[in-house]
Amino acid sequence: MKLRRIIIEGFRGYADRVEISVEDLTAIVGKNDAGKSTILEALEIFFNGSAVKIDSDDACKANGVDAKQVRIGCVFDELPPTLVLDSSSETTLAQEELLNANGELEIHKVYNCSLKTPKAALFAIVRQQLRDDGTSLLSLKNTPLKTLAKDLSLTVADTKKNPLLREAIRGTLTSGPTDVELSMDDDNCAAIMKSIESYLPIFALFQSDRPSTDADSEVQNPVKLAIEEAVKQAEVDLKKAEAQVTLQIRKVLDRTLEKLKDIDPDLAKELQPRIDPPSWKNAFKVKLDSDNGVPLNKRGSGVRRLILLSFFRAEAERRRMEKDAPSVIYAIEEPETSQHPNNQHMLMEAFRDLTEAGTVQVLFTTHVPGLAGTVPIGSIRFVTNSEVGRPVIRSTTEGDPDDNLLRAIANSLGVIPDSRIKVLFFVEGPNDVDFFRNASRGMASGDAQIIDLIDCPKVAFVPVGGQTLEQWIGRQYLEELNRPEFHVYDGDYASSASVQDAIRSVNERNDSSTAKILDRKSAECYLHADAIKRTCSVEIEVKPDCCPAKATAKAMRASGIKVPLGEGKHAKAHDNVVKRLLNSEVAASMSYEEWTTSDSSNELKSIFLELQALADG
Repeated sequence: MKLRRIIIEGFRGYADRVEISVEDLTAIVGKNDAGKSTILEALEIFFNGSAVKIDSDDACKANGVDAKQVRIGCVFDELPPTLVLDSSSETTLAQEELLNANGELEIHKVYNCSLKTPKAALFAIVRQQLRDDGTSLLSLKNTPLKTLAKDLSLTVADTKKNPLLREAIRGTLTSGPTDVELSMDDDNCAAIMKSIESYLPIFALFQSDRPSTDADSEVQNPVKLAIEEAVKQAEVDLKKAEAQVTLQIRKVLDRTLEKLKDIDPDLAKELQPRIDPPSWKNAFKVKLDSDNGVPLNKRGSGVRRLILLSFFRAEAERRRMEKDAPSVIYAIEEPETSQHPNNQHMLMEAFRDLTEAGTVQVLFTTHVPGLAGTVPIGSIRFVTNSEVGRPVIRSTTEGDPDDNLLRAIANSLGVIPDSRIKVLFFVEGPNDVDFFRNASRGMASGDAQIIDLIDCPKVAFVPVGGQTLEQWIGRQYLEELNRPEFHVYDGDYASSASVQDAIRSVNERNDSSTAKILDRKSAECYLHADAIKRTCSVEIEVKPDCCPAKATAKAMRASGIKVPLGEGKHAKAHDNVVKRLLNSEVAASMSYEEWTTSDSSNELKSIFLELQALADG
């Protein structure tokens, strides 16, 4: 399942109902005390109620509001094709009319905060047919369902299967489907809700402000999450073990009660064995000890957060390999805390890799332009306060972004134009940024005339595909600074009339702007086969008109080398990961001699010399 919307009402500063859409990777930005962390903590209360527990003071009392209830809702899509609810029979959420009007699973938890210890009431927002008395068929257990079917003279193939009974009875209902807030606490609905909860994603919150304890959260949160995932994957075997142990315990208890009857029959009759199932995720205790004798919780916060960073990187690698890993939502407050900018960059790479695996969503709050700027524009959620001091959530749009909103976000993050920039370098995407940065450095190492784009503040990259806030900022501010543009696109666009027209229009400007198409199919066609072999452990022939990423990926699979994201439906994503590998690690490993050999026509050299001239102009 994937989380797609969050609903908050009456919780802390959120007096009015707000809905927040969620992407696979979502950045929540805004000034201090705007209400960013409240969103993540609301999710923790909804899923776990462990790291954050709701109390009566969480009810909104801002600006004259005196809320008695707190509502936290989650809306999911990518639902399981089948599932088992209140009987052994498989069914679907759609068949059981457990979806909302949009075909999504929508679950709300409503807390009565007039109580000292608020208790959650569970509801499903559904569109379904009700009985004449206004009740739902889902509230009936097997016996009343069978009685109702018999009264209606219905023939059901197997009356032990509740889905079959409900389906037959629905055919007799005269009312049409209606939107219902269905209580999931009463009668049979409680059992159904318990089954649904087992299919929900695992949620893990990593907070930025924590006390330093012997079981420090930076270590324990990832460890607990790993245990929870492992338990979920081993659930079938653990239930078998649980049943076997329970049987043995019951035999001992039964024999004991039999012997007790000889002594006190009345007491033996009163006693009833009750065996509570174990909590497997709490059965395992893990600690990380430091060899130098300094307890981990006494180390600096930066060191402890490095463990968290390493966890995300390790998880990203694992999930590329595993096809059936449980769905997980990671929520991280200010991941930049106590981290060097290089580590922040690695963290964002890990987040992107995790979400590419298809079973992970990442939500994070941040104040750092370098983190928020790398997120696709459509994934930014901006939290501000209204005139009466209530939080307002504004979402950006990928295809048609609101320039005023993006400018407000940029100003909130403290992003300002860099007057050092002299030329705007337009390329197709982030992979091309890596390629040209690495290629320029490799060629500059042996030729002082060539610009090193890694250390040059005069050139700003603008990838034109999958626009991010950082790209938008560069584009908008550089338009104001009136800088020339340098466009380079892959050779596979040579036959595109629209691209040719765009290139012609750039070259016809009178501001030194330039646009061109590479002679080869893609930038990776300028990589050296020896460098690919060193990094990827496969040999391919790099041809001007073929895709090296696809060829490398195919060779890695044929050689039995583990490849990110596996095969089948993830093949395209896998090729994209290999493409990133080629443009980053392979390109970075190439020597000056390899670059000059690969760039036999001096095409890349010419590009870098032109960029150098524009930067110096």
